[in-house]
Amino acid sequence: MRARPAPKRRPETGRPQKVRRRKDRHYDWVWEVVGFLLCVAIAMIVFFSMPVFVDP
Repeated sequence: MRARPAPKRRPETGRPQKVRRRKDRHYDWVWEVVGFLLCVAIAMIVFFSMPVFVDP
């Protein structure tokens, strides 16, 4: 019987390390707050620019 050849292994040096993206997510909540405030401001402008219907 013939001996099985050892499996080939990948070289350890060629493997790229994972890049952390923690800094990209740091200010996500700020953009969400800015977007929410912008939507509220637009809604208030539209609401207060509507004419008031008063029966004389």
